[in-house]
Amino acid sequence: MTEIAPYEQGMSPVEMHQGLVDEIQAIRVERGYNARSELVTAKYEIGRAVITSPLYSRYTKGVGELIRKIGEDVGLQWRSIYDCCRFYHLAEEAGGLEEFFAKNNIGKQMSWSAIQRLLPKNQSDVAADEVEKLSKLPAPDRANRASAGRYARRRVGQVWRDEDQQKLLKLLAVEL
Repeated sequence: MTEIAPYEQGMSPVEMHQGLVDEIQAIRVERGYNARSELVTAKYEIGRAVITSPLYSRYTKGVGELIRKIGEDVGLQWRSIYDCCRFYHLAEEAGGLEEFFAKNNIGKQMSWSAIQRLLPKNQSDVAADEVEKLSKLPAPDRANRASAGRYARRRVGQVWRDEDQQKLLKLLAVEL
């Protein structure tokens, strides 16, 4: 951590104030980096744990089902675990975590969301069973699901009414 010079006798209140501001800024930068670095390292290690598990290649229902089940068991969304696995693969292709950071010029402003933007975004990166499930839906059902999602997102933070529930049920063609 960056060391800040101690307050010296005879410093004006303005100088002491600026010294305090500088010290707090240094703490924020350093501790923020440490926290983001720990999160990114944890994501890498989660990906490594899944990829190197014997279940990863032998799981009878497929990798997507394994990732989904792990997510349920540890309380994470399957997409998050899937991104951890993709991150691990990408970092290993670069030669390891440190090499990945160097290759992508990732410094003190490191964040998981920035790393997620570096992950490949082509069709092969989407879990195959999710693509298959969506492709089997007729076009109106896909559009209705998207409409339902947009409607629900607009209602976040508001009181959920019976009318809201009925609208979603109608869009999703769910009968109770």
